Amino acid sequence: MTIVANKHVARVGHEFAAAMTADTPIIEIAKMVSRLASALDKQSELTEQLAMENTILLTPENWLKHSEEGAAASAIAEGNGASEDEALLAGMKAIIACMQPLATSAAIAALREEATEAAFNSDKHAALCDSAYVSGMQAGWSFGVDEDVTGFQKSLEAYRKPMREAWRQLRESNGAQS
Repeated sequence: MTIVANKHVARVGHEFAAAMTADTPIIEIAKMVSRLASALDKQSELTEQLAMENTILLTPENWLKHSEEGAAASAIAEGNGASEDEALLAGMKAIIACMQPLATSAAIAALREEATEAAFNSDKHAALCDSAYVSGMQAGWSFGVDEDVTGFQKSLEAYRKPMREAWRQLRESNGAQS
């Protein structure tokens, strides 16, 4: 499993451990175990898809399927004065560009979405904004808001809420298209 997958499963496991006490009803424990198992299954499935895709991409047959594109790119590179090695490299890059790894693309898109969403909801993001504000104030910049960091943080909230809502709507519309 990848580092991100491990972190996801670990996060679900930590939620499970934090929520469980001696007074936790058995039905709640069962639900938490089910969530943990689902998270692990999801990450295992993604890992299998990526491994299978990687195996397929590395086969000589797959490279040969796109040999015409590679030959064309090599010819163009040679025509532009590239050395033999540079032309070969251009051909290989063209072949690689033709191979569309769907599972990998989906995984990367999911990571980007997660990272973007995390930035909108992150306390770290707010802390960085506070830091930037304080640094700016020390440098003598006027932002047109309270000089108090708390006031600045509150002024940011007016922008963060619509951004979160827009991001949620975008996610929902992308989910409806899938």
